[in-house]
Amino acid sequence: MNKYNVSMILQSPLSHNDEQALSTTTPFRKMKIMVDGDPMDVPVYTGNAFRGVLRREAAKDFIEKLGIKELSDRQYHILYAGGMLEKGASGDVLVAQRREYRKFIPYISLFGGSVGNAVIEGRLEVGMLYPICKETAKYTGVESDKSCYELLQPIFYTHRDDREDLEDQTIQMKYEVECLIPGTKLATSIIVKTDNELELSVFGATMRRWLKMPMIGGKSAVGHGLVDVHIQPELPGAELYYEYLAEHKEEMLKFIAGI
Repeated sequence: MNKYNVSMILQSPLSHNDEQALSTTTPFRKMKIMVDGDPMDVPVYTGNAFRGVLRREAAKDFIEKLGIKELSDRQYHILYAGGMLEKGASGDVLVAQRREYRKFIPYISLFGGSVGNAVIEGRLEVGMLYPICKETAKYTGVESDKSCYELLQPIFYTHRDDREDLEDQTIQMKYEVECLIPGTKLATSIIVKTDNELELSVFGATMRRWLKMPMIGGKSAVGHGLVDVHIQPELPGAELYYEYLAEHKEEMLKFIAGI
């Protein structure tokens, strides 16, 4: 088991939509935690969302390294989302299928997925990303005199509808998105539940790829979610994983073609 402590400083606003967006106002995702004995809603960036960012980076890296140009809907779903439960084989057949998936799509060992009617357990655990503030001090271990609500700000946008059937009329819609402000610090941890050198190398390769343009959250197309990242201890190297991909490229392409 390997634990990595991750800290981030927002370089641009971070949006992370609440599941209950109201009309044209989208609040930031919040979660109840105990603060001085009382439950309180605080903004959090979920570990599941960050894990999803990393999975997509792992899939892109894998596809690019193998030179895959097109994917069927099923292949896309398996590579980017880990597949889905289906009626099918069981017992020894599923055990063999799991081994094949771990061998020919190595990052599935980290992120997990599904084969037939069974689940491939992932090795990666990503914690909630808490903002550094006085309400979360108990959970981050970092004291602060700033309230989490000082770190939130609504940002206003205008959406224009320029369809030709509206002739010369342009419809504008104003909406706002609640964001954590630039300069906010976030803290979390990532646990990789393996000592397998190849799997650790997959993790290192995935993180290093993401760190080339580290972004989280929504609205990245308009500059949201850029972060400055610090990780301790040092990440594993990517070389072993990339050598493995090169060595087994033809086998992997054949396997992908068959799923």
